Amino acid sequence: MEQIINITYDQDHQQPVVSSLQVAESFEKQHKNVIQSIENLVAENSAAKSLFYETTYESRGKRYPMYLMNRDGFSLLVMGFTGKSALDWKLRYIQAFNEMEKQLKEGIPTTPEEKLDLLLEVAHNQKGKVKEIDERVTKIEKDQKIDPTQYGYIGKLVNRRVQEVKAVYKYTWNSSQVGALRHGINSDICNALDAHPRTQIRAHRFDEACRFITGWNPSSVTLKEIEELEEHV
Repeated sequence: MEQIINITYDQDHQQPVVSSLQVAESFEKQHKNVIQSIENLVAENSAAKSLFYETTYESRGKRYPMYLMNRDGFSLLVMGFTGKSALDWKLRYIQAFNEMEKQLKEGIPTTPEEKLDLLLEVAHNQKGKVKEIDERVTKIEKDQKIDPTQYGYIGKLVNRRVQEVKAVYKYTWNSSQVGALRHGINSDICNALDAHPRTQIRAHRFDEACRFITGWNPSSVTLKEIEELEEHV
């Protein structure tokens, strides 16, 4: 399904804006890297500070940093994003900004009643946008893979558990048997965590993976394979 671009009207700064979270999703960037790019731009030139507005969003009861940016801020940020898909997204965002600005010019309220109606409409729309952002953030967090540090830690746990199992079962433990044991634990991890290969383990299941490895024992199929390898030494 095609992603919807949400350009919203920011009452505090009286202009259309888009969130760093949505930009990260559209251009397939990690949100933390987009935030870092924005902060680097502001650090390099103080004039850029007026193009980005610090704020936060809520996810699972916690608040996380986020930026809102106007058209100029968006243009400055994505200037270095390359590739055909990046160009397509740039054009789509520019069109979305144009449409929002056109709507604002054609429907600027003049009376107090019209201003109040617009304010209520914006508030209602913003509530829906926040909910949509929260849902997207939850999905992004759920799909995020373990980082290199977590992957390395899981590797150490696997090595430790292999040594523990070898100490329990008194086989010769030739290289083929050790290979079968490692294949068994890795296969069971992938199946239990629905991750093929291990690098695809979801970050939110990292603790579950650690517990699984710590309590892992070879299946009867794995033990039979190891025994057969013992007989053929």
